[in-house]
Amino acid sequence: MNETLARVCWPGENALNRKFRDKDGRLYEVVGVVGDARTGLRGHGFVDQIEPIFYRPYYEQADTGGFGPFFVVRTDHNPQALIPPIRDVMKAVETSMTTPWFQVARQTLYDSTQAQRTYMLYLILFAAVGLLLSALGIYGVLAYAVARRTREIGVRMAVGAERRHVLTMVMMGGVRLIALGVVVGLLSAFWLTRLLRNQLYEVSPTDPPVLVGVVVLLCGVALLACYVPARRAAKIDPVEALRHE
Repeated sequence: MNETLARVCWPGENALNRKFRDKDGRLYEVVGVVGDARTGLRGHGFVDQIEPIFYRPYYEQADTGGFGPFFVVRTDHNPQALIPPIRDVMKAVETSMTTPWFQVARQTLYDSTQAQRTYMLYLILFAAVGLLLSALGIYGVLAYAVARRTREIGVRMAVGAERRHVLTMVMMGGVRLIALGVVVGLLSAFWLTRLLRNQLYEVSPTDPPVLVGVVVLLCGVALLACYVPARRAAKIDPVEALRHE
């Protein structure tokens, strides 16, 4: 039996040499406990639940209409190229055998995640569009603020303000927007990531490295959007600014 069934029947105990009955009343003795596996009875996906199962000799399954024998072949080469010779060998051993069914495990697992990959692709596209719109929004807001404060910036520079001070002043306005956005975004992320839990495999929706990487990326893009109008403000000619309006 697998580890899950052993834990269900005898939690915290050794299952070897124990006896149990199946739903039909047949008595079995446990001769070994194997690791849990997604056997494909209901699917082959990474996110499929592992069910408690036990294994019987093939001849018993054949007598009761169970599954036929199957073989697992591991290779370092292209598995598709091995299918014809394996089929020929099996036909040579048993000429009355029906056409065997072949399945490539890697392809099966890949196909099982088609829905999740499509879902994540759309999320990435929407996230990229959102990131672009956010950067354009920050740039537009700061560029408008710089345009409105052109005369003020000229006066500051005329009375002795250095360009780096002007650059810092404009950048700080953008940094405040970024900080507010990061706080609101993280709070929303912790709440919304529950919707993604079923789409992930052995990855937490609130994985710290992922969250840190996303915050760094967003802050980097936002700071770049802030830097362009700030640099433009730092290059304002005081004389031209004083003539503004």
